[in-house]
Amino acid sequence: MSNHVELETTHRVPADFRLPDLVDAAPDSATRVDLRSHHLEALYFDTEDLRLAARGITLRRRTGGNDAGWHLKVPVGEGAKREFHAPLNAEVGHAPQELTRLVTATTRGAQPRPVARLKTERVEHVLHVGKPRKDKASKGKNGSQTAQDPAVIVADDTVTGNVLLGNDAGLVTVSWREIEVELAGASPRQGSVVEKRLTDAGAQRDPGGSKLRRLLGERLPTGGTAPDPTADAVAAVQSYMWNQVETILKHDMRFRLDEEDAVHQMRVATRRLRTVLRAFRSVIDRDATEETANELRWLSGELSPARDLEVLRERFADELARQPDAGENGVLSTAWLNELDARERAALDHAHEVLNGQRYFRLLDALEELRSTPPLHSGAQGAGSEPLSRDLLRAWRRMEKAHRHTETAPTAAERETAWHELRKAAKRARYAGEVSEPVLGKPARNARKAARNVQEVLGRYQDGVAAREFLTDNLTELAASVAEEDRPTTLFTLGVVNGLERQDADAILAEANEVWSKLPSSKRLAKRVA
Repeated sequence: MSNHVELETTHRVPADFRLPDLVDAAPDSATRVDLRSHHLEALYFDTEDLRLAARGITLRRRTGGNDAGWHLKVPVGEGAKREFHAPLNAEVGHAPQELTRLVTATTRGAQPRPVARLKTERVEHVLHVGKPRKDKASKGKNGSQTAQDPAVIVADDTVTGNVLLGNDAGLVTVSWREIEVELAGASPRQGSVVEKRLTDAGAQRDPGGSKLRRLLGERLPTGGTAPDPTADAVAAVQSYMWNQVETILKHDMRFRLDEEDAVHQMRVATRRLRTVLRAFRSVIDRDATEETANELRWLSGELSPARDLEVLRERFADELARQPDAGENGVLSTAWLNELDARERAALDHAHEVLNGQRYFRLLDALEELRSTPPLHSGAQGAGSEPLSRDLLRAWRRMEKAHRHTETAPTAAERETAWHELRKAAKRARYAGEVSEPVLGKPARNARKAARNVQEVLGRYQDGVAAREFLTDNLTELAASVAEEDRPTTLFTLGVVNGLERQDADAILAEANEVWSKLPSSKRLAKRVA
């Protein structure tokens, strides 16, 4: 399966639209314009209720043209889609699992079926722009390697489509003409000049940018959008929840592609959502969201082992790399890190099982409903910014209370726990600041930054605590994972790493106290957000 990012825009034009002269449309001048004609036939797949189309995702089987095969297109920004390709297979009516698994979070495990058929008569105007690239091994009459020239592709499409849903499935035919502009190596500046030439001739930019969406028309369910977060407290909270759900859905696909940092971003989004449900009790009805908050905690817990092991593995490897005796022929051993790799793979396999399970799908359904129609606390609607001020201050006072416990805890173990609780309280205050910032402005922004500073320094401290606990709890297993003759060196190495972790702890706590001393008090913050 291959993939790339496609940059294209679509323009609506009447049937009698006359394409303007494109020879000199691109800056730096087009070296030439090649014409290519294609007959394309595409069968589009989706769930019965069109969940993919609602999110702007298309899954199709296409024949004809230069890229026949299965295509999955996922929006990644305005005018940009990440496109995945798979070869044609014998089963016309079944999309390949290698593609459908990537959108599992959207389909919730439902099997996509054919929902539309499109036929396109395409005339491509390929504008090669800039200086031709030289290639001695494969050159044309003028010495240029045309396949690698940066280009703008202007596709003039005449489209005929049928919807394959409902009682009139396949019976109604819809036709139209449209122009697509794709950047095939050319710069956005070059593409924008071509687009202006088209719009000056009467073409209208289509914000939907999808043949399927145009064909479906009123059948297309509305995916919804986040409200303006600057409007009031309710809009700020709802917009924040909306974006965190989007983060989960986005990184769910990246996780299934085994891309770096995906599981971390998913876990952060679940924690941010849970914070909103817990901390903003003046806006959200906490009782009505208790079950969802608990399920978010469950999901975060299921994703944590994979992320925690990834962090530990990188941490230990970095510490060993900084030691002069580390390395293949040194005194210190790295063979025991293989055990962490094995555990991380097992944790990732477990996470994949969780993300393919019905419990996860039910949580996603609940989150979709929550962000669209959140249950509000009585009096929140129309209350302006006051609920945000109240809840931000509550989170700040909670953080101050947690800090007092770090100063009064009687034992080292209890102080360690108190620092951990302070880190969690600082994270809650940081997220409260993030939610409030669009409405409360600078005071919330400053509070967010201050709480983040506390959270980050204590995060480093907690990473050290977790590392020491892991080494202590798993000493026997880590030593047993290497060859018998390597165990003495491994035990020595584990002792060295443990000592390094303890050595850093006091310095980090001193830094944490310094950072804390610069925080505004809740009384001062109250005056700023009033």
